Amino acid sequence: MDQGIVAISVVGATDPRFLEAGRGVEPPGGFVGSGHLQGGVTRASRLAVGQQTRQHPTTKASAPEARIHRHHGDVEFVEDQPATGHGPKAGFPPDPEPRPVFFGQFTVPLVLAPEAAEGSLIEIQAVRQIVQPQRSDQALPSLHSCFAIQAGPGREDPYDYGSILSTGIGPHQPEPRSPTTMVSMSALDSAPSGLAGGEAPTSAVVGLDPFEAGLDVVSPNRNLAPITTGLDQEGSLVVGGCRLEDLARTYGTPLYVLDEATLRATCRAYRQALETFYPGPSLALYASKANSSLALTALVASEGLGLDAVSAGELLTALQGGMPPERIVLHGNNKSEEELELALAHRVTVVLDNWQDVEILSRIAPGRQAPVRLLLRFTPGIECHTHEYIRTGHLDSKFGFDPDQLEPVLRHLASCSWARLDGLHAHIGSQIFEIEPHRDLAAVMADALALARSLGHPCSDLNVGGGLGIRYVATDDPPTIQDWVRTVADAVAEACRARGLSLPRLLCEPGRSLVATAGVTLYTLGSRKEIPGIRTYVSVDGGMSDNPRPITYQSRYTAVLAAQPLAAADGSFTVAGKHCESGDVLLPDIDLPQPVAGAVLAVFATGAYNASMASNYNRIPRPATVLVHGGEAEVVQRREQPEELLRYDLLPPHLRPIT
Repeated sequence: MDQGIVAISVVGATDPRFLEAGRGVEPPGGFVGSGHLQGGVTRASRLAVGQQTRQHPTTKASAPEARIHRHHGDVEFVEDQPATGHGPKAGFPPDPEPRPVFFGQFTVPLVLAPEAAEGSLIEIQAVRQIVQPQRSDQALPSLHSCFAIQAGPGREDPYDYGSILSTGIGPHQPEPRSPTTMVSMSALDSAPSGLAGGEAPTSAVVGLDPFEAGLDVVSPNRNLAPITTGLDQEGSLVVGGCRLEDLARTYGTPLYVLDEATLRATCRAYRQALETFYPGPSLALYASKANSSLALTALVASEGLGLDAVSAGELLTALQGGMPPERIVLHGNNKSEEELELALAHRVTVVLDNWQDVEILSRIAPGRQAPVRLLLRFTPGIECHTHEYIRTGHLDSKFGFDPDQLEPVLRHLASCSWARLDGLHAHIGSQIFEIEPHRDLAAVMADALALARSLGHPCSDLNVGGGLGIRYVATDDPPTIQDWVRTVADAVAEACRARGLSLPRLLCEPGRSLVATAGVTLYTLGSRKEIPGIRTYVSVDGGMSDNPRPITYQSRYTAVLAAQPLAAADGSFTVAGKHCESGDVLLPDIDLPQPVAGAVLAVFATGAYNASMASNYNRIPRPATVLVHGGEAEVVQRREQPEELLRYDLLPPHLRPIT
């Protein structure tokens, strides 16, 4: 049987015992490696990784077990096989400045299915990991790929023993190939093109240094940058195995860059958290208004998620992108008859938002082969944005039925033979950092569920919406996906038990938290204007037409120069867009190294509500989007050309120039 190696390393630590060890003080407890690791193999390649227990040579304590769950489509497999220890067996005490710390390396059996093993990676979530501080001068073998993951204390322990774990898989190498340092944030997507052959893609960048300390790949919404972000040997920024400066030169700027590994990791985080914490059936629906494209639809569909659309355009994109109609819901507070016809033609679930929806459907739905599947949206009297939490009996919102209308509309639908009310929907806000409001939401929705079922509706679905926040700037501290899902799942289950209700299928609608962190926008710096004593403006070749959020919501972002992302700042600069609008400012007063014309600026967390809200203001073409993975970039939305902006213009004869 073919052999492969799994390497694990630890980066940084906040446990004071580690910090003491770094100063030569022996920490209590010695080497401990309790807990387990679990995860899955990506890209549908078959791989079996067995349980592993290893004794440390001095303390005789066990290393962690690796129990690998692999997913193939919507079916989960678990395979356990013995593995043998191999490689260095010592750790380093982390410095206060986080840097990669090697923990161990093990050989594991590889079982290859008939399909190619390209892209096979292990993704592991660590429950607990503690490493005894001990130095080793042994050279470490370099691996084809490395995947950073969060090592947590199970959320009940006061210490975070290891800020990051990383694991990579590659062909077994009995002898170290090179004395390189183990990396914690290398290309998850620079896996070997064939595990048996062991050749890495030539276009991939391997051996990256960390860019973001404390990277959380289990819950990517807590990072500033995509999970594959790192620094090459020149210190330049790399995402998905691709140098950002190279992408800018190849595809031009402005350029949207989406990291496939981050997108998939976030999809899996939602799906697996729902499976773990909710005792009933569940489904995460991607809120495609955040970023709608054929490629994104295909990706989230392949990860087993559903999708919510709010227009005919988003619905067509979902259908042509391969999303099964039974996993699509259509939202909207002013749906047209054409949009509802399209939904009914494909048997897509319709979210009733108001009486007009009911009136239109009552005209076009009767006579069809099957009743229309419906969710009923109502306002729960709860609103939360970031840290602001409001409860009120009547919420000022254009969406959903008012609570006072809930019983009348339920009674009306009970008399409609064309309607099948499958569930209820509510949404309480966006960019939410507080999770407690969802406990209140669960109670309100359970009361509504009890009412609906008492009136004869099947109501098997409960859709709690989305709204989980992300980290745009260093001071943002959103909850993890796992904590959010666990809070929602526990609250719904508890509320249903308290009312004697059977558990509904739990639906949620992540949008921003699913795609934002995967996105980076690249700009080229241009003109500069200094106003002594006030500020210095640096302009880029994009702005409010490709990212309207700063001028619309005063949204803040984090940005770096792609060639020197960790360089010390030379001052504070205001990054302005090129549009004829004084408010077109992308980044006010941001600290940067001395910016020069032609340099590439990378703005993080732009995967949501940038491309989807882009416009042609000043007749500026919309940017291209590339999807990066394994050192390769693929254009998934091409750049508009200036002449294409005229394709819908018509010039009346009497206005045509006389020739």
